[in-house]
Formats: sequence, C-alpha cells, structure tokens
Amino acid sequence: MILKFAGESYRTRLDASGRGIITVPNNLDVGYVTVYGPRSIHMFYLVPRKRQGVTKMLGQNISFAGEAEESNGYLIVLFYPVRI
Repeated sequence: MILKFAGESYRTRLDASGRGIITVPNNLDVGYVTVYGPRSIHMFYLVPRKRQGVTKMLGQNISFAGEAEESNGYLIVLFYPVRI
C-alpha cells in the first residue's frame, strides 16, 4: 500500500490479514492524500499528529475512524474509488 502526500510517498506491506500501518511525520500540514491499494485508489483528508484509521475490506465500502472521520465520509460520497 502506498500513501502519497505533499509530494512524498509512504509505503507499507500488508500483513496476512490485509492490514498495514503508515506513520507520517508530525511536521506535515493537513491535506488530502491518495492511497494506492492492491486494487483501488482512494483519497482522504489527513490530519497529522492525530490518530486516523482507514478500513477497506474486500467487497465492502471504505470507512474512516478518528480525526476527520465526518469529512472523509463525505469525500467518499463525492469521489468513487478508481478500480484498477
């Protein structure tokens, strides 16, 4: 899984359960990020220095938790994921 934000890329490998954790530097500003997964691309609003969760299970919609959960839920309505 790759997260792209402010011109930088952050990568993680998914474990056997399909989970991965990406930790970004605390000095980043808030903004929109793009997450490239195995079969889709999603955008969400990142709030550095705050805990956020993004979950995408096979065959299910993406969901958000933590800081900016409401904003990210709204984004999903506006931007459908790109299937690759």
